[in-house]
Amino acid sequence: MAEYGYTELDVQYSPRFWVPRMHEKVVVENHIEVTNAESDRVRASVPYRTLRYGDGPREAMFEFGGDSLPNEAPIYVYIHGGYWQHLNKEMSCYPVQPLFDAGIRVMIVGYDLAPEANMTQIVEEVKRAGKVIMSRAEDLGSSGVWFSGFSAGGHLTGVLLTSGWMDSLPLKQIQLIRGFLPISGIFDLKPIVHTYINGPLQMNEEEAERHSPISMMASQNYNIKIIVIFGQHDSPAFQAQSRDFIKWCYHFQKLRSYKLDASVYEVPTMDHFNLVENLCQSDYVLTKRLVQTIRQEKE
Repeated sequence: MAEYGYTELDVQYSPRFWVPRMHEKVVVENHIEVTNAESDRVRASVPYRTLRYGDGPREAMFEFGGDSLPNEAPIYVYIHGGYWQHLNKEMSCYPVQPLFDAGIRVMIVGYDLAPEANMTQIVEEVKRAGKVIMSRAEDLGSSGVWFSGFSAGGHLTGVLLTSGWMDSLPLKQIQLIRGFLPISGIFDLKPIVHTYINGPLQMNEEEAERHSPISMMASQNYNIKIIVIFGQHDSPAFQAQSRDFIKWCYHFQKLRSYKLDASVYEVPTMDHFNLVENLCQSDYVLTKRLVQTIRQEKE
């Protein structure tokens, strides 16, 4: 859209231009208002504690559930979006209530943001957060851990799956990982290098390649489930990112003779924002799919 000074690639990676239900100028403001309100309500009503995993100002996470849930409750990990430079864990608690009501412990992960942190730092932070979560899961005796995240958080979820991070864990903790559920993620960072989004990140081609899940090659055969999720009204670029990543999963499965349980899920009528905003609703189709998957109920 030339009137904004954006290139076609900029527009493809600007989710606000692809929302049919409201004008692009108010989409992000509305998203912040909706998610903040629900997140504030959740923190006022659902027991939680703050866990730190590093010294950075945002290297912390919320653990929702407390003693209200049994120690063996499954854990859902949610890594927030914001293009690695916006949003935070405080306004990303909106998926908690229906999951908590279904007996699922929820971890909301924060991380330092660009320009104060670069992509390498952000990736390393989330890996550290993952290790703390897995130690916590083992200490609790959790029945299993599911990693998820939205948009940039979907990318970071993909990193945990494909970077060999799991190989660094003790076997007992590896066996607790049940699956990965990235939501409207970015799995190939190279296009981002050539958009306005890269301004605060300052990624070069080498760094983008190194931190792209679609360019990585996990080394072990783990018994995990992968559901790559996106909305019907996500931009063509975001949809292609998800479809290409699931193709990567299938190729990897064939290459290594693995038995990955991998699938793609396009959520009807949803755009990039209400795809996750609606996770506060127990009767929302994606909420029900997540609960069913995490509780390992038959579909």
